[in-house]
Amino acid sequence: MQEKILTEIGFIRKTQGFNGDIILAVNTGNAEDFLDSKYFFLNMDGSMVPFFVEEFSAEGTQAIIRFEDVNTHAAAVALVSKKVSLPNDELPKNFHQDDDLKSIIGFSIIDSKKGVLGAVKDIAETPGQLMIFFDYANTEVMLPVNDQTLLKVMKKKKEVHVSIPEGLLEVFTSSRKK
Repeated sequence: MQEKILTEIGFIRKTQGFNGDIILAVNTGNAEDFLDSKYFFLNMDGSMVPFFVEEFSAEGTQAIIRFEDVNTHAAAVALVSKKVSLPNDELPKNFHQDDDLKSIIGFSIIDSKKGVLGAVKDIAETPGQLMIFFDYANTEVMLPVNDQTLLKVMKKKKEVHVSIPEGLLEVFTSSRKK
């Protein structure tokens, strides 16, 4: 049996409700492109595990999915932040992976004022906005990418130089200090 080559299409952003539903955020294109997918592979601690789709509804770059055998909120919470992939031969015909964008995952995030903040964890396109995700002070931070925030990418040094807007980090970390 030939091993399938998988392509990352997105990640589980969060749970939805209390019946095991999750929200899939796709990296490229629209979530509707994946309506015909019968299963997705999730990276569970380094192993690619198939999850079969029971229900799927999509709008924009996000989809609400219920997987078979994931029918509680606790089971869905265990899937949050997991990367989601599909075999290359099952990708939608119009799916194009943006190699330049994905190539910065793992690069250091360096703010012009605060210095090194963390590493790029993921990149996602939300409706009308590209976002870089990274961990800072044990909290996931979403940085909108635009001309003011993204200063330069240094591929050889594996660095992404940014200018974090005033107060953005505090928005994500302030609730943890209370």
